[in-house]
Amino acid sequence: MVEAGLNENYDLADSLAVAMQQEYPDHPIGYVMQAVMLQGRMLDFEYNKYEDEFYNILDSSEKRCEILIRDDPDNPWPYYCLGLGYGSKAVYHARKGSWWPAMRHGMKSKNAFEKCIELDSTFYDAYVGLGSYHYWRTVKTKLVNWLPLVQDDRREGISELNIAIEKGRFSADFARNALMWILIDMKDYNSAESLAVEMNKKYSGGRKFLWGIIAARLAMEDYSRAESPCLQLLKRTQALHDDNGYNEIECMYNLALIYEKTMKYQQSIDICEKAESISLTDDLKKRLRKKLKEIHKIREKASKALKKHGM
Repeated sequence: MVEAGLNENYDLADSLAVAMQQEYPDHPIGYVMQAVMLQGRMLDFEYNKYEDEFYNILDSSEKRCEILIRDDPDNPWPYYCLGLGYGSKAVYHARKGSWWPAMRHGMKSKNAFEKCIELDSTFYDAYVGLGSYHYWRTVKTKLVNWLPLVQDDRREGISELNIAIEKGRFSADFARNALMWILIDMKDYNSAESLAVEMNKKYSGGRKFLWGIIAARLAMEDYSRAESPCLQLLKRTQALHDDNGYNEIECMYNLALIYEKTMKYQQSIDICEKAESISLTDDLKKRLRKKLKEIHKIREKASKALKKHGM
């Protein structure tokens, strides 16, 4: 299921989760993993079409966790599953800009993972959730100016992710994906790029690590080397039947910027015009308003440069 998820083969991941539910109907793991993969699909495609199903499946998982804790209080698995479920809710709320529910579920996730490790100190996979929580809690709370000062737990978060990478039984690569984006946030672009390239080779059927490669190279202003993965990502995105235009716009923005910076002005103009011609829902137009304005600015800049240089 890890391989299916990181390759964005969501249908396969869903079928594997359902198979787990059928084999272990009283255990929460199959349900929470199905919800995690649904969340991954919604994050990937930038839509909310499975929201009701996502919450219903998590309700089923939580009920099974409660029963398992009642019958076997020393079992770490229900706490691990609760940590995954609460963490998924936290990420989902944060994506929608609902910061208070995101923080509340993030704290519940942390507490559940800590209880899991308390019951089994070798349950290293729980450190993925703890590491992500400790790092991003510190970063994101800085953006909410009404909160009191909070402890800086970024180093602790990175250390916990490295524990999961080194010792995790099944989630080491999820930890590597999380670490990749943390390295980009820390402006350690060389390390982020190296990790993204390594993981993209391993999960060559997916898109997750292409995004990381592009983000790192653009941040380093290495525009020439960002072009190839950006073209590859755009091609894969356009081939998806489930794409709503959001990711296509993101890819085209990156590509237009790359062409403008590498003096391929006509190509930059062409890709901007294609981006501006994509049909979007009113909701997506609103969410992409700033990006579309940036695309318009790039087109104007490339047009002026084209006229100036006579290219």
